[in-house]
Amino acid sequence: NTGNYDKWFEHWRKNSIWEQNEIENIEIILHEQGFLEAVNAIIERNEVVFEKGGLISIISQAEWYVVIGNYERAMDFYEMAYEKRMGLLSYISLLPGEYPQLKENERFLALLKKMDLPVD
Repeated sequence: NTGNYDKWFEHWRKNSIWEQNEIENIEIILHEQGFLEAVNAIIERNEVVFEKGGLISIISQAEWYVVIGNYERAMDFYEMAYEKRMGLLSYISLLPGEYPQLKENERFLALLKKMDLPVD
């Protein structure tokens, strides 16, 4: 059953600035290979754009990495967001509710402390 993932995809599609063919590719991956592979495809595409100097949502890229459990790479992007003083970053203090593994990530805890956010 892909009902919830279909809802996620429709929300993502509405907010995406990607070309239509790129969006359709993600939809195909979602239905043929599953949610995590679709997220991996989004991450890979964003990395290529970012490496070429293009614009991506740094915080969203971090969140994609959290979804797949790559917390170290997520922290790379969260730390970039901190350096750029991105206001939405303050919401990361809510992540351990959904991803309790972050409570054990020293980089995550250090970033919360730098931002004067609660660490527990």
